[in-house]
Amino acid sequence: METEPIMEKINLPINIDAIKSGELADILPEFYELKNAVENSKDQWHQHETVFDHTLSVMSAMEKIFSGHEGLEKILNEKIDINNRKTLLEIASMFHDIGKKETMVLKDGFKRWFYKMRRS
Repeated sequence: METEPIMEKINLPINIDAIKSGELADILPEFYELKNAVENSKDQWHQHETVFDHTLSVMSAMEKIFSGHEGLEKILNEKIDINNRKTLLEIASMFHDIGKKETMVLKDGFKRWFYKMRRS
């Protein structure tokens, strides 16, 4: 049995426009719940930004990097197993903070922290 690339299984484009339009809400409801998780960290890394908006910013920055470097196209199109590098990076950027809603706790009555989530 041949395995299909993940994007073909979903059969929808995973990109900023598809996310903003809500096209993926039925198959990825957990992602849209990130609109309710607001970062308010001590280090002001993502001060008052929802995890959803932060993720869209990451995806947008990645698209700018991809489009600004012609030499990357060949590397990004290389396959790793059944997906290409670009697809895998897009998926990684979309899901890099997916667990934050489940790990969010209130501290001091208003600040939101993400218990047991660490930067690598």
